[in-house]
Amino acid sequence: MPDPLAWDLNVSMVPLNVRFGDETFKDRVDMDSAAFFNRLARSKVLPTTSMPSPGDFKMLYEDVAKTHDAIISIHLSGKLSGTYQAAKTAADGMSGVDVVPVDSGLVSAGMFLLVHAAAQAAARGAGKEEILKIIEDSLRKIRMFFVVDTLEYLQRGGRLSLAGQMIGGMLNVKPILTIKDGVIAPASRARSQKKAIQKVMDYLSSLPHKPSAAVVGHALAPEECKATQALIKSKFGSIKIFTCEIGPVIGTHSGPGCVEIAVM
Repeated sequence: MPDPLAWDLNVSMVPLNVRFGDETFKDRVDMDSAAFFNRLARSKVLPTTSMPSPGDFKMLYEDVAKTHDAIISIHLSGKLSGTYQAAKTAADGMSGVDVVPVDSGLVSAGMFLLVHAAAQAAARGAGKEEILKIIEDSLRKIRMFFVVDTLEYLQRGGRLSLAGQMIGGMLNVKPILTIKDGVIAPASRARSQKKAIQKVMDYLSSLPHKPSAAVVGHALAPEECKATQALIKSKFGSIKIFTCEIGPVIGTHSGPGCVEIAVM
């Protein structure tokens, strides 16, 4: 979620970390997307990522607790990162405020839609239980896909199944990936990125209910992002479409050229 929108919705974020050798950077705090991909192109070794500490979450929870009596803390899939567990450890140590950590089972654009739905509900005055119900309902509706230029980064980072690696190993194939049961899984493939994105659009068009919102994210692929936005508009009309740049932590695993699409 872009910072200005997060600020408008009163959403606080605890950044993950990306590490190049001995240097550690907080995602979107110490290093933005452009700086990250510029360095990635020059780096001889793949950067690594790490979760925030329970202390990082505790510090934020204590600050938010000064003005709120309940906190809903939404995190990327616990099967892909220890972030949810770190947040849960911090929440278990809190007193005087009700902290509810949520394992979204999602990443990036999918989480964007989930957090946006929860934050909008909070902004209109919904209570904790109503927001948790909205999160539960939203998780059933969110569909998310990645079209990656190469599987190299996911393979090297250990975030892809053998089946997915086999798809990517086919000559001149652009893999289409999704999130299934909290992990990255192969969905389909196409002979070009354009055809892969069109395949995703065809699938989304077959859904029984028209999406109400979409997110298109990209890693150094602004033209592909714009073209995908246009396709979504042509398929679904005047739904709300958000765009975002893939940041350093997700970019470590997606690599440059990735386009992600999430709808709800």
